[in-house]
Amino acid sequence: MPEDRAPRDPQLPSREPTAASALDGFRLLPRRKLPVIPPKGEPWAGLLRPATLVWLGIGIVLVVAVVIGLTTSRSSAPTTLEGATAEATAQADELTATLPAPPVSVQDSSVVEPCVDESDRRQYELERVLTMAPGFDPAAWAASVSDSYGAKGWSVVTEAQGDDGGTSIRLIGLNLVPLTAIVSPGDDGTTVTLRSISRCGTA
Repeated sequence: MPEDRAPRDPQLPSREPTAASALDGFRLLPRRKLPVIPPKGEPWAGLLRPATLVWLGIGIVLVVAVVIGLTTSRSSAPTTLEGATAEATAQADELTATLPAPPVSVQDSSVVEPCVDESDRRQYELERVLTMAPGFDPAAWAASVSDSYGAKGWSVVTEAQGDDGGTSIRLIGLNLVPLTAIVSPGDDGTTVTLRSISRCGTA
């Protein structure tokens, strides 16, 4: 004889299993609780530890800085041979302007060569020979260039050249366009030779 059951109140929600509740027992991954702030006086743990949050913040700042730097450098870099030539020449002019006195003579020679990547792009190579007036101090100028360009964030490498007091200064700025200055003392006066090679550009 079937057992008597009390009639169900129609205002109460149905307790029959739904598709969503039926799948709760078949979860591939266990439920994870969100991190909670611990009560006052208890140590922080997990993702909410202060050290973890600090390192996470530093990582986000570094990623943003790299993305901004790459975007800025790509947008400002010249892509044509004309623009690359102007960039390399401007760097040589800026270094020439740091000389303590105007040179006695200036001789520029340049050449345009194919890029080493064997593409159809070309690059500009400039050589500028400056003859200095008597009294020019190569060591003092080299030290001044090293300090001023190093303060601007450039890579500066200074090496001795020969036994006559010659000096080679290699400068690489944030645009990665190299600039070299070779100071050569001589009987007829000191010469400063500047060499700059532009980035590759389309003609």
